[in-house]
Amino acid sequence: MKHFPLPFLLIALVLSWTAITGQAADMTTADPCVLVPMARVQAAFPAITGMEQKDFGPHKNCSYLDKFNIPALTVTTGRDPDSSARAMMENLGDGYRVVDISGLGDEAAMAISRGNPKYHIKGGGVAELYIKKGDRFLLLAPMRIMVRENGPGLEKLKSLAQDMLAR
Repeated sequence: MKHFPLPFLLIALVLSWTAITGQAADMTTADPCVLVPMARVQAAFPAITGMEQKDFGPHKNCSYLDKFNIPALTVTTGRDPDSSARAMMENLGDGYRVVDISGLGDEAAMAISRGNPKYHIKGGGVAELYIKKGDRFLLLAPMRIMVRENGPGLEKLKSLAQDMLAR
């Protein structure tokens, strides 16, 4: 029988533990549901009561749910080596205005909804905040929580994103 040296076994054990628990995960590889504690998300947005993790292709997605188990905020992570944050937000179409954001990751942009009286849309709500860090991205999309372009919800969203990027 072949015996492995103790350091090799310890390294294998540590790698296995981090793979199982996600303790060494960061925004580049992690389930976005573990980037910050649930209590941190709820402190920013008290309407959030739960979460569920789902993957979409190569991207990992976390839906933070409201009291009706409807996604109130989604957070997505993945690789995007080619696109700029602005280009990703411009892909949403004419219903949104793109604003560059400084101080988050390598580059960041957000899509702000335009008003449309025909559909009773007031506009000014943040639809998505897209952040690039290296060849990875972090996307936060508030849906059933109020995040306005110049309101306190935007500062909470940016602070939450900063905490997620710190992982």
